[in-house]
Amino acid sequence: MKLRQRTQNTHQEQNAPQDAAGDEDRERFDPGSQESEISSQGSPVSDVSETEEVPAESSKSKATIKKASKAKPAKPPKKRGRPPKVQVPDPEPQQPTLHDQHGQFQERLQFEPYPFEPATSVFDVPAGSKNPRRLVKAWGHSVSKGPVWELLEDRAWFKEAHQNDIEEIGPFPRVLRPCVYQGLAWENMWEAMEFDPQRTSTWIPQSVPCAFGHFGEQTEINLAPLHSVNIYDFIPDTLAVVFNTGAPVGSVDWCPLSPDFQASNSFKQFLAVAILPSADYQIPVGLKVQRPHAGQLQIWSLEKSNITGLPVIACDMVLELDCGPALDLKWCPLPSHGQDVLGLVAGTFQDGSLSIFPVPAPDSYADAPTAPTIRMVRPAVRIEIEETACLCFDWANSEVIAVGCTNGYIAIFDVREAILGKGQEGIPNSLFSSHVLLTLFGGLIPLQYIFVHQSAIRNLTWILDPPTSNEGTPRLAEDPCLIMAVGFNGVLNLTDLREQSSHTLQRIRDVPSSLQFSYFAEGVLVADSDYSVKCMDLTLGGIGKSRYLLDTSGPIMSIGCSALHAHLAAGSADGSCHTRNLLKTTKRGLAAPISQKIFQLDYSRTSRQYRMLENFLPQDSSEKFSAIAAKRAKTAKGSKAQDIKVLPDTSVLSSAWSPEVSVTCVRWNDSSGLACAPWLASSTNSGLCRVDWLKGRFNGSRIPYGSVEAIRADDSTEILSDDSG
Repeated sequence: MKLRQRTQNTHQEQNAPQDAAGDEDRERFDPGSQESEISSQGSPVSDVSETEEVPAESSKSKATIKKASKAKPAKPPKKRGRPPKVQVPDPEPQQPTLHDQHGQFQERLQFEPYPFEPATSVFDVPAGSKNPRRLVKAWGHSVSKGPVWELLEDRAWFKEAHQNDIEEIGPFPRVLRPCVYQGLAWENMWEAMEFDPQRTSTWIPQSVPCAFGHFGEQTEINLAPLHSVNIYDFIPDTLAVVFNTGAPVGSVDWCPLSPDFQASNSFKQFLAVAILPSADYQIPVGLKVQRPHAGQLQIWSLEKSNITGLPVIACDMVLELDCGPALDLKWCPLPSHGQDVLGLVAGTFQDGSLSIFPVPAPDSYADAPTAPTIRMVRPAVRIEIEETACLCFDWANSEVIAVGCTNGYIAIFDVREAILGKGQEGIPNSLFSSHVLLTLFGGLIPLQYIFVHQSAIRNLTWILDPPTSNEGTPRLAEDPCLIMAVGFNGVLNLTDLREQSSHTLQRIRDVPSSLQFSYFAEGVLVADSDYSVKCMDLTLGGIGKSRYLLDTSGPIMSIGCSALHAHLAAGSADGSCHTRNLLKTTKRGLAAPISQKIFQLDYSRTSRQYRMLENFLPQDSSEKFSAIAAKRAKTAKGSKAQDIKVLPDTSVLSSAWSPEVSVTCVRWNDSSGLACAPWLASSTNSGLCRVDWLKGRFNGSRIPYGSVEAIRADDSTEILSDDSG
């Protein structure tokens, strides 16, 4: 017993400093620590052995100690209501990212742009360089069909803008989209001739009877080939024109123009239209036709009417080709116009080749009474691969092109020297030195030839983000190195040209018909199998993740996004064209994205007539909400079942659509300056194409954060909290 008591006292003496520190903590945090200390001093509990008897008073004091030790500190009362606004300091400027790839300055509009009028632009701090969250919140206040002009900025990156011979303002290049391929003489490339419908089988002129105007008050017009109609005559608050190409249209694209060229040509805009043989034309995967095979492109000009002041569109020329119908069509992304040429247009054609044609300047044939027919004798560049066919392609800049082939390979070509007329000279061929490849690729050797898919490549797009050095600084004067491609098997692969390998990100249960890279979404927009558009995230923390952006009532045929604003356009097989703000987040508790329907094209099989409806209200995923409401109505009983309203499912009108109403292509005009950003072009299988001026507005007509300078996080402005704006 004495040994046991002596050991216990020795243990208490060794832990005396720790017990003292514990007493100080109790005094600071435990409300009953003082009471417990007084009780412990009044009764020597620690000196009593286990065998000795304890008086009654001592047992009471021991109970008091236990109660005091178990007592919990009182919790402060909860304050209801919103917390006070906290001023958040500006974050430090970071390295240039997708939001800021050009330096310390960015071009923006100073005044509201109007069609076919000069615009005034200023250089300012890039929106999002100091506070990216503020820019996203500001774009979320855009609630109309098109973009707001206050937030327009050019986020495109081309290595040509960062060459040493470009004039700069500090680290910011003055010209983000410089002119390329200037001073070239295009001789014996084309010849003018009279159009003969019997000579070509791809274009049989057909009139299209279509009704325009408000629902119930429409006027039917028999629109002749190569003629147009102004929607303003039927709906005064709509700036749009509809024109008839006379045949189904596969793709359409805007011609890039420099500011000086636009000022000297009354701010005209030009469109290239690819004609298809029929409305039910299917892509011949892997099948090549023998040249010459008839094909056709049309060049349309959009300008201001001298009488009414409204936009009018006319066909300037018809280009006849010998390589078959165009499967894909894209202009050179930088202005390439000259004295006798409007620009360079490239396309993949049914003969299995990728051809680049110089388009003649329309001013050379301005005296012609009708649209002249130009026969293209030969292209400037023709790329052919013997073992496969070129199906899709995409420009990285004015020099490098990625081609998707039907054998699952991706070929990277440098076409600069070939366009300049030097042939194969100057093209790196360290990877391909065999003479067999000269015959295989028709004399133009690719930079890289990588196996990516086990099926034919349906579509591909460049990830236009500059490569970085070991220190993390972007190399703006080099070519991009990432490509996203999707095959006919639905596999979505990300290919890194530096490693010459691909990585599978996702598999879709359908064949995606469109694939686009978006600067504002920082990812790739892809058409999904359930009539929707989703975004594949490419940021560092969310690569491979996807989120849904837009739901339609038919399969997505084309996706269009711009480098100047955050609005998405989508055309579907049911004849509808939709737009949606990519950065518009839904309120809490709502999971359905809201979209704007621009128009709806319908076709009657009995009367063989079309009608174009517009002025729709904003739409959400009513199909999903109606299904949820119907399920709740079945499970509910009594009065609860009567209170649940099952809305009519207006999102799905039919599951069988005529091929003539399909919206085959949608394109924003993002290559001719900020003032032309609201122009949206769309094409259909009926031959009717439409051009809309979609100007946006802020919610409540109020600029977030008070001004555009505050959105750009100027040092003199005050940063608001997340609950403001």
